[in-house]
Amino acid sequence: MIKQSKDFWILKQNKLIPSEALAWESLFTQGSGYLQIRGSLEERLENSPQNIEYVRKTTNVSAEKFIDQSTRWGCYIPGIYSPHPVFNNEITNLPFPLGIDLYISGERLDPLNSTIAEFSRELNLKTALLKRNMIWKCKTGAVLNIKWRRIVHALVKKLILQEVVIVPDKDIEIEVVAGIDGDVRTNGYNHFTRVECQASSTGCLCVVETDGGNRVEIASIMSGDGWKGEANGKSAKQIKKIKLKAGEQLVLEKRSALSCDRDIDVLSASEVLDRYKDISFEKLLTGHIEEWEKRWEKSDIEIKGDKKSQLNVRVSIYHLLRSYVDDDRVSICSKGYSSDAYWGRFFWDTEMYIMPFFLYTDPAKAKNLMNFRINTLPAARENARMYGYAGARYPWEADSNGKENCPDYLWQFRDHQIHISGDVIYGFLHYAYASGDYSYLKEDAAEAIIEICRYWMDRIDNVNGKSVLLAVTGPDEYNPLKNNNSFTNQIVIHSLKAGASIGKEAGVSNKEIAEWEKTAENIPILRRPDGMILQFAEFESLAEPDFVNYWKDRNKPYAESIDEERIYRNKSSKQPDVLMMMWLFMNEFSGEEIKKAWDYYEPYCTHDSSLSPGIHGLIATRLGLKKEAWKYWEKTSDFDFNIENGKTSSGVHIGCLASIWQFVVFGFAGVKTAMESEILTMNPLLPEKWEQVSFPLIWKGQRVKVTINHKKIFVENMSDGNLKVNICGREYIIAAQKSVGHIMQII
Repeated sequence: MIKQSKDFWILKQNKLIPSEALAWESLFTQGSGYLQIRGSLEERLENSPQNIEYVRKTTNVSAEKFIDQSTRWGCYIPGIYSPHPVFNNEITNLPFPLGIDLYISGERLDPLNSTIAEFSRELNLKTALLKRNMIWKCKTGAVLNIKWRRIVHALVKKLILQEVVIVPDKDIEIEVVAGIDGDVRTNGYNHFTRVECQASSTGCLCVVETDGGNRVEIASIMSGDGWKGEANGKSAKQIKKIKLKAGEQLVLEKRSALSCDRDIDVLSASEVLDRYKDISFEKLLTGHIEEWEKRWEKSDIEIKGDKKSQLNVRVSIYHLLRSYVDDDRVSICSKGYSSDAYWGRFFWDTEMYIMPFFLYTDPAKAKNLMNFRINTLPAARENARMYGYAGARYPWEADSNGKENCPDYLWQFRDHQIHISGDVIYGFLHYAYASGDYSYLKEDAAEAIIEICRYWMDRIDNVNGKSVLLAVTGPDEYNPLKNNNSFTNQIVIHSLKAGASIGKEAGVSNKEIAEWEKTAENIPILRRPDGMILQFAEFESLAEPDFVNYWKDRNKPYAESIDEERIYRNKSSKQPDVLMMMWLFMNEFSGEEIKKAWDYYEPYCTHDSSLSPGIHGLIATRLGLKKEAWKYWEKTSDFDFNIENGKTSSGVHIGCLASIWQFVVFGFAGVKTAMESEILTMNPLLPEKWEQVSFPLIWKGQRVKVTINHKKIFVENMSDGNLKVNICGREYIIAAQKSVGHIMQII
């Protein structure tokens, strides 16, 4: 587990343990949006070469075992994808720009093999500054105190700044080797068709061309004079020997930049370094920090009384903020660009988990995420045609072109997890309702909505007078190819109604609109005789899962303990399906229906998906189940922060991190989404451990600050117009720049 720092803005690693190193690399990922870099050390680790080629094949990412490494470099420009022979297009791991190796009398600093007296790393979440302090006891007897600082610049988005400060206790000569390493792989595969490296006294340059047709330039330069350049086929280095007196301080600075042929900003990497060469590290750092302060002002959640929750929430928000790309040609991948383990692809996570964070803190960014779906409509049309359907069918795993990249051997997901298209429409509607930009549905998103509806009409079968969806896979991937999955049916009903509501203004004929409306009314949501909603038609005929005998170690995913063939025969679930449907459509179901579904389906869920516990927690808060809500809060907020279990080694789970924000705001604070309520409405269920929680929101263009404790709820209207709110069933009109306090009833 992560140990708590006295400063709730600091994520700190106090010891370098090989089995935990990859998880810390993921959590220490830094990014400007344009550029994302895993939190690897500057030094090479002897036991972890980065050019190993291997064949990776996965059927269930929740149970997959990755190759054994102590470090896994990752440098990504979202949008640079290359074809893999098995996995299709994947984000490309680019040459490593951070390398700085230190030598004393031929001994190279390797933190896993050298004698390290002290070691700590910390990421300041408020400033996105990564620091490292260490004491190296050399074989010569010299002891070096070494401090590192690193940022990926928030405003100069192509720029990386690194600084190392070295103080020896004896007179020494230190050799510094810094540069760029182009001998890297992505998921064990070499995507570079050309690697050209140059080095001189003034810097290093590495140009790579990928088998995806892109050209990427990486440039770096070390501060000071006296450097010697050295390049081989796949690496470029600057080398310098420096004599130091005992107690003398050596300050070295490395600057790197990346650029590529898909850039909107046309400055090359070398030109970026040249433009900012006369601006000091500290001045550049100041501008970077000021930008991060603006981001936190819009999004920070403050929790009093629970240090662990406070830190975990801020780590989650940090990763959401740094992974956002200000470019609607891409979205946020499911690993938040903290690794290439999920191939840099875009899933339904965007609309259901990630987008709401931006929607209620920085709506323009939410719009950008949804615009990606609009921009990739041509690919969705082509995808529908490939399956023999009309309209547009969005892919389960999209690359930056919006094409389907889920491997053929995972056909049960690729071909049948069709709810993604309805999820996209849900995202369009959520954006419009929460931002107040209703014209978005009738203008920007109209064509995509209409084309999705046309796909649905072609995909639906008519059986015994009912409009049915057969052989589909809902959110629960442990039950594929089922008939009339309730989640899928509900999302299709919602899609067709949305299409009908905007169809006329978008030029759809009255006849076609009437067909959509009729079909929406004719799609069933299956129930048992007692009214309980069925996950799908066959659910009651499946076997009971034998968790006692087949899942004895609950610290491991269920899928590690049992064959997939057996999973498909029983009622176990990977993540919520009916409960997920109810969360998205809370107004469609009574509290009694939701509680009945909770009681029935919750025990079957294995939570093998990182997306699972957060939704369970949200449902628990709406049902007033305090104990269960707290249990799921701990599951959700610990998922990526339990370092020992290794779940974060292959990257953070950005959807899970986004669900932490939703858990606080929509769950414990009880804020209803704009899909549930026209006006800002809240009914909190504050954890007993928390003394107070406060956070900013943007509600239909109006800035709001909410503060909740066990005695009172404060809502501050920070906008220029009146704000109507409903707090625990009582309505208030809050004047501009004023606040209201609602006294909580003690039960």
